[in-house]
Amino acid sequence: NEAYSDIDMADSPRQPGSNIKPLYYSLGIESGIFNTSSILNDAPINIGGYTPTNSGGGYSGAISFAQSLVQSKNTTSVQIFNTLGTINAVDWIKQFGFDTITEDDYNLAVALGGLTYGIKPYQMAAAFNTFNNNGVYNQAYFINRVTTSVGDVVVDKNTLGLQTKQIMSPQTASIMWGLMNQVVTGGTGTAAQCGMATAGKTGTTDNNENLWFTGMTSDITSSIWLGNLDYYVIGGTSQIPAGIYGQYLRNLINAGYVQ
Repeated sequence: NEAYSDIDMADSPRQPGSNIKPLYYSLGIESGIFNTSSILNDAPINIGGYTPTNSGGGYSGAISFAQSLVQSKNTTSVQIFNTLGTINAVDWIKQFGFDTITEDDYNLAVALGGLTYGIKPYQMAAAFNTFNNNGVYNQAYFINRVTTSVGDVVVDKNTLGLQTKQIMSPQTASIMWGLMNQVVTGGTGTAAQCGMATAGKTGTTDNNENLWFTGMTSDITSSIWLGNLDYYVIGGTSQIPAGIYGQYLRNLINAGYVQ
């Protein structure tokens, strides 16, 4: 529809679902409250009246912190978020450069990607790149430089005051990258396999209105979002954007852009 042609969905917030989980899982590792082998109980929970369930239903009982992320369990993720503390967890997530998180987002629903407005895909890619960059966050930008026909500089990204900051230790970033590699090799994102080591996380919202996969390999971090402006149910699962990511990377590898 031509009426929608000017809307940049990469710069439009959408509910991220489980794509948000690695962001606060990294706080669990960085704080030392959890490690990859920490045992959680995947079972029905009720925290102050909040009763999340797992996608597809069913529970696995005792599982590790690592398994909780790889299998994208909701009950254990909310337990992790609650243990970290809502204020601590949301403040930590905000460090990743999101400009759409509000004061109303300080609640347990954020653990499963339930936000007032959501997250912009390009900002999600910049956030995940922290795991691909030794724990250093670099603010995303669209333009390197604009010059006139005679070479005068109109805009230069180096004058924009873009943020660069160490959010987590390189060790935490490496641990999280490894966990998300397991998401691809044997978890919810197996369709993202591309012939070289890659890591990422899937995300699906209620009624499959938003499907996500954000992944990293080599020097590239990419966020894939599927949905529509009218919030119609598009069907399928987050394996679809994972598959798009995998094909995209295979094309880059075959063209020699990624080694």
